[in-house]
Amino acid sequence: MKKVFYSLLFACVYLQGCAIAPTDSSGRTLTVADAGPAPTDHEASFKASITGLLKDPESARYRNISKPTAQVVNTVPGFMTGGVGWSMCGEVNAKNTYGGYTGFQWWWVLVNQDTLVTYQTGDMATIICTKK
Repeated sequence: MKKVFYSLLFACVYLQGCAIAPTDSSGRTLTVADAGPAPTDHEASFKASITGLLKDPESARYRNISKPTAQVVNTVPGFMTGGVGWSMCGEVNAKNTYGGYTGFQWWWVLVNQDTLVTYQTGDMATIICTKK
């Protein structure tokens, strides 16, 4: 587990030099002011943003959904699409292709006006969502 953590940490630090700040259609760099209004029901927004990504969305169980925070995320080519919006974390347990529950796993999402901008799951989401 330490090996995975340090590999991800190294990749994040290494790729940060390749990161590209998000811009609008005129080329202006986006800021947190461009995040738009915060989701009125953050739990519903979180659930709606990942529904299409789950194999069996009807089976999904959620817990520990965080309150939204305005955030700008840089694009890291080949790794993560950037953007601006409201960052939220939550744990999701849903059925996989074989019909068994996967166990609660962290998901991190970035939404703007209730539309999914980008997301992370697995080890990267765990690191993002459990940092203090």
